[in-house]
Amino acid sequence: HRSCVTLPHPTLGTGLPDSALKQLPSIDKLHPAFREGVLGLKRTLFTTIKPKTLHGVAVNGPMLLNLASAYADAINGGAIPTISTAWQAVLTIECQRAFEAAADAYRKGVRAAAAADPPPDAAQWLAAHEAVRAHALALFSESAIGKGSDALAAKLEALFAEEKAQQETHLSARSAALCGAVVSRLGAEARAYSLDGGKHGERLLDLFERVLSAYEQQAAGSAKAEGRAALLGELMATVKRVVAHVEGEAATAADKGATAAAAAEEAKQRLAQAEAAARKSAEVHAELQSRLQKESQLAAQLPPLRAHTEQLQNEAARLARQLEATEGERRAAAAAAASGAKE
Repeated sequence: HRSCVTLPHPTLGTGLPDSALKQLPSIDKLHPAFREGVLGLKRTLFTTIKPKTLHGVAVNGPMLLNLASAYADAINGGAIPTISTAWQAVLTIECQRAFEAAADAYRKGVRAAAAADPPPDAAQWLAAHEAVRAHALALFSESAIGKGSDALAAKLEALFAEEKAQQETHLSARSAALCGAVVSRLGAEARAYSLDGGKHGERLLDLFERVLSAYEQQAAGSAKAEGRAALLGELMATVKRVVAHVEGEAATAADKGATAAAAAEEAKQRLAQAEAAARKSAEVHAELQSRLQKESQLAAQLPPLRAHTEQLQNEAARLARQLEATEGERRAAAAAAASGAKE
């Protein structure tokens, strides 16, 4: 089916010079009938004309241009243009163009994913990479046709693997730097934990929760697990330091307790000795009190005894005088008797 569309002169009735045909201005400045004819032609083309195909493959604008260029090159080179040869050249060019477009899309996408801030973790990176890879393969599949597409598809997969490895190395370095900085900052906070103040159970629990929560919020990427292990090492070192401090305080308290117990035992013994001495002193005091009481009683009896003694002494003196007088009388009587016998 063939048809012909005629268009009026584009510059007639517009005031444009004839030279305007060499470089036409925008279509709104051309003759209205020409504009309407062009719009009608576009509608006809887009609604009735089927896409150009060759060997069952749809030919787009760049492919048609490349096909024409292959024909022109063959003719200009003095050769007879061959459809199969020219078409294969077009397919090769189209596959190469599809390869370059897919590779460029993959590089841009995967590099943007690797440069995300914060660095993605393993699951996020894998999801982002698969999305970029699928998009790049879709671009390649849309345009790559012919036998050469399989080889370029394998080459594209190799490019994906190489670029992915490079970006993963870069991503790991970024994650390690970020996690290392976070561990250094939070580890310093753990090392600054004060041993004074007591209540280590509550304070250590608060330290663990605060430091680990901050790490989970600030760290990111593939090095996050390794950084978490390093941070836990810092926290456990703090716990060991606290345990050593508490054990030292307990040992000191135990030594003081033993000293206090020994002092208490000594004081107890001294108290027992003092109690015994007090009891002995009480006994001595009671005995002295008894003696003093007896001496007081004896002292009260001395005056009468002294008076009675004096009476006895006086009576003895009287009896002695009386006896001496009686003895004198007896001697006198004896002397008188002796004198009378002589006579």
